[in-house]
Amino acid sequence: MNQLSSWQSFRSLRAQRSNPDLPSLRGAERRSNLLAYTLVILCFVFAPVQARTLNLAKQKIKDISKLKVKEGVTKLKLQKNKITSIAPLKLPSTLKTLNLSFNKITDLSELQLNSNLDSLVAYGNEITTIDGLNLPEGLRYLTLSNNENLNDIYTLQLSPSLEELRLLFCNISDSEMNGLVLNANLDTLNLAFNNLTTLDG
Repeated sequence: MNQLSSWQSFRSLRAQRSNPDLPSLRGAERRSNLLAYTLVILCFVFAPVQARTLNLAKQKIKDISKLKVKEGVTKLKLQKNKITSIAPLKLPSTLKTLNLSFNKITDLSELQLNSNLDSLVAYGNEITTIDGLNLPEGLRYLTLSNNENLNDIYTLQLSPSLEELRLLFCNISDSEMNGLVLNANLDTLNLAFNNLTTLDG
């Protein structure tokens, strides 16, 4: 009698475990936790985020007078377009990097840079003058390489935080270089492929 009762109890317990309508409490808790984790992941993946990089490279852009860059953008890429003038360009205060390389820009003097800018890249243009260009004090990286008609490099007022300056292929002469005042924090100065004949000054 006792053996029959034990057998019935065992069969009853197995039936409860195998019955999908009677899930165990532990299993229900696991499924509840899994559902909660899934919802958290979905909220993270599909939550709206603000783009920090605005990439407009290789778009054949000529006119940027109507370009509006929203606050929050930290990197603006305008390289490899056909831009000739940057005078109307307004930059957000959050911008850290501005890339203007490989365009047809001739004048940087009217470029209004924001105070938080960390890097300015403008190589491969047709820049002839930078007189009047005001570099922000926090700028750490500047390259104006491959601007063969640049003739007033001596007017450049380097920011005190500048760490790297690249002026390759700019046809810089000795007299122009002697007029350029370098700051004490400069780690890298690249003047390769210019017209320098002396290291005096």
